[in-house]
Amino acid sequence: MRVVLTIVKEASVKIREEIYGQISKGYLLLVGFSDGDNQDTVNKVVDKILGLRIFPDENGLTNLS
Repeated sequence: MRVVLTIVKEASVKIREEIYGQISKGYLLLVGFSDGDNQDTVNKVVDKILGLRIFPDENGLTNLS
């Protein structure tokens, strides 16, 4: 399993030219799964993502998860 996290100004998901979801400024996660991934793998990655310190604190420093 691989995850890429990026900050975007806007993003959307299109399937057959129809928009299924879109966001303005925010975080975009691209997730790839493989045959060997299981629920334990997913849980570990989710815990890592939730623990990332990517939000600003009261001093404006990127220091909060």
